[in-house]
Amino acid sequence: MTFWEHTQSDLFQMYPPSNAIHAAKLFLSISMLLTFALPFFACREIVVLLANSLRKSSQTPDLGLVESMASWLGNARNNNRNTVVPDTLYVSLLPEGTVQSKPSWMLSGSDTQLTTPYHVVVTMSLWATTISLALLAPNLGDVLDLVGSVSGSMIGFVLPGLFSIKLLGPTPMGVLMFVSGSLICIVGSCFSAMKLFEDA
Repeated sequence: MTFWEHTQSDLFQMYPPSNAIHAAKLFLSISMLLTFALPFFACREIVVLLANSLRKSSQTPDLGLVESMASWLGNARNNNRNTVVPDTLYVSLLPEGTVQSKPSWMLSGSDTQLTTPYHVVVTMSLWATTISLALLAPNLGDVLDLVGSVSGSMIGFVLPGLFSIKLLGPTPMGVLMFVSGSLICIVGSCFSAMKLFEDA
């Protein structure tokens, strides 16, 4: 409110140097240092869940034939008392690899916690990625525009519209929210990205 339209993305650059500004910079640095690690919990867990789901999907066999054969054998056993179907045959029908072992990168007894070496690698990769993107960004305002265009539209319009369509069917309000939110997200993101590349 002090500078109105002359406000810059770095507020500290607009004030003359003083002890108060230096203290504010110090407190901001401490705050960023202590809070920067918190988003890694969610990001790392998403990476782990994604890796586990990709691994499971690549190893999951098509059990349609197995189920139909097991059903047929069960009916044969029930309909004809003289038909002997050993229980081991059911197990032998399952393709090799159906029982999945725990991946080497996971702690035993946990579905989301990595072993120490993988934990360090994933965390440092996320840290290096965010630091690199932050150093490449020419202006904090451009980054906030892009993030706001995508996340704000998704949280405010697109996702509520999709939830409404999923739960209540394609109601006019749900479709309107989804379509208008998608358009706002696409147009806003394009303009924000163009501005970000122009300033780079």
